[in-house]
Amino acid sequence: MLYEVALIKRPTKKEAEDGQEETLILPPTPVIAVDERSAGVRAVMSQKAAIQDGDLARVEVLVRPFCVK
Repeated sequence: MLYEVALIKRPTKKEAEDGQEETLILPPTPVIAVDERSAGVRAVMSQKAAIQDGDLARVEVLVRPFCVK
C-alpha cells in the first residue's frame, strides 16, 4: 500500500524558549509499505543521518494513507 510520510523534529524546551521552531526533516514523501507502522520505520531509517541518536524522542512521524480521489 502507498503511504505519505513526513518527519518533524521538535525543539528542546530551552530551544523553544529561545524561539526555535520545529524543523522539517523529511517533507511529505510517498512510501510503499504493508502498514502505517512499517511506512514510518522506513522513513526514519532513510533519514537516520539527519536524526542523531538522542534526538529520536524529539522526532514526530506523521503517516497517512495516500488517497487519490
